[in-house]
Amino acid sequence: MEDVERLRLPEPPSVAPRAEGDAPAYLVTGAGGPFALRLAEELARRHGGAARLLLAGSPPPDPGALTALEEAGAEVATVDADTATADGMAAAFARAAESFGDGSGDSDGRGLAGVLHVEAGFGERFARTTGELSADVVAARLGSRVEALGALADEVRRARPRVCLLSSSLAGVLGGLGVVTDAAADAFTDRLARAEAIRTEEGDAAEGDAAEGAATTWVSVAWDAWQGVAGAGGGGDAPASNLARTAMSGDEAAAVLDRVLSLAEAGAAGPQVLVSAVDLEARLDRWVRRRGVPEAAGADAAGGKKQRPALTSPFVPPKSELERLIAEVWRELFGFEEIGVYDDFYELGGHSLLGTQVAVRLRESLKVDLPLRQFLEYTTISDLAKAIAARQVEQAEPEDLDSFLAELEAMSDEEATARAD
Repeated sequence: MEDVERLRLPEPPSVAPRAEGDAPAYLVTGAGGPFALRLAEELARRHGGAARLLLAGSPPPDPGALTALEEAGAEVATVDADTATADGMAAAFARAAESFGDGSGDSDGRGLAGVLHVEAGFGERFARTTGELSADVVAARLGSRVEALGALADEVRRARPRVCLLSSSLAGVLGGLGVVTDAAADAFTDRLARAEAIRTEEGDAAEGDAAEGAATTWVSVAWDAWQGVAGAGGGGDAPASNLARTAMSGDEAAAVLDRVLSLAEAGAAGPQVLVSAVDLEARLDRWVRRRGVPEAAGADAAGGKKQRPALTSPFVPPKSELERLIAEVWRELFGFEEIGVYDDFYELGGHSLLGTQVAVRLRESLKVDLPLRQFLEYTTISDLAKAIAARQVEQAEPEDLDSFLAELEAMSDEEATARAD
């Protein structure tokens, strides 16, 4: 893992209002999803509504989703273009040239001031173990990203916008259980931004002063999870996952975008910016460098279980039958004598193999169809038990649920409490 440098993002400078016809123009891809639309809203806001936006997606955004942009005063157009393909990317840029001109993104408003590339469906978690992957799945998740970014790079070299901002995620840096394809795709995105930044610098050096002001600043922003984006939170009666508890709000993400764009427009941003809602170094130590993480192992040399390691959470024993069943699976796989309901899977030394084994065993013993993603995100026994219980209710046959409710209603308060525990 390369070293990371903490970057304090300054308050962005105020953007002076522009005269009509002089508004900066931006192309936003993947605009059918909430992630891209939220970024577009911030573009409109930071320019006081005086921004021209072309939103590309297939299908394009619903007109109702554009209300906030139009109310902010932005000039909004859409194009039906699948920017996950080379042909779709070419169509989006052709429409941008038709709408905004084909000059560079200079201050006079001709051409594109910037391109914000967001993959369609960006932010959706796609949890699969390596055993569940197929060539078709890898091609769909990784191959399409490679094709889209290759086409984007070709188009950006021709259009020469002032800024090209790519959206990736921290999965490319931190990895994670069941996210091997997304981690690879995000790592490719980050490295492409670096490669294009080097290409731009080398091209400028070769061209000399003639290229001054025309270079594109490439930045890949590795986002943390966002609240309200698929994969960041629980649903129904399920608890919020650890991922959701630390997820950024849309306003926080918009503020980050504003600051990163200000740095990029000034040529002061590096090709990769990592956005973490909590201490990134601590996450790197835990998930990448594995510092201070106990070894998850089976029985010790004497044939017994190992003592529970020193953790940040106090030991709280399981109370309900479901918590006890999950704890037993964890104890067997980790090899620890005791595991509390608030002990964190990762802090115990969990990794992808153990996570998969937990999911398989609990699915078999409980007959519950809980997505692998939730097994990997609910990292304490307490949270996982709540998520499983909520799923069991969803899967229950109506007559079984009616029978249970009738039985519960007939119990005394003491009996109901004992049953819950």
